[in-house]
Order: sequence, then structure tokens, then C-alpha cells
Amino acid sequence: MNRTSKKVALPNVPRGVDIETRRFLIAVKELLERQQGVRPNQSVLDEVVTMRHLQNMGVDINMTKDSKKTYDFSSLL
Repeated sequence: MNRTSKKVALPNVPRGVDIETRRFLIAVKELLERQQGVRPNQSVLDEVVTMRHLQNMGVDINMTKDSKKTYDFSSLL
């Protein structure tokens, strides 16, 4: 089962907000884009690994919404 998640493009920060809010929103947008791996000239090492990435690599991820499982990934190292 090789499903992928679509990366959603974040809209630009509106110009009509005050300067403090604008700085905050720009910082949040940059952080989210970095985690998604969509920032220009960004190292692949800065992208966040999701449970879906691990599942696509063959790790058995059997989680339900209210699951409290912990995973030992030491065997993958």
C-alpha cells in the first residue's frame, strides 16, 4: 500500500495585517514549508519524516485513531 499525501501550498500572508502578526505568520509559513520539504534550496535532511513515510518504507504501522502504541525503530538503524 503505497499512498502519498498531497502537499498543500500555503497562501501568501495577507498584506492587510499589522506588522507583528505578519512577521509571526511568515515565520509559521516558513516553518511549515520547511517541514514539508517545499522551501527552495533546502536540504532533504530538514524535511520531517511522517508515519506515512515509514509505512511506505515497509514499516508495519497499525494505528487506530485512539491507539497509544509505541514503536521501537532501533531495528531499522
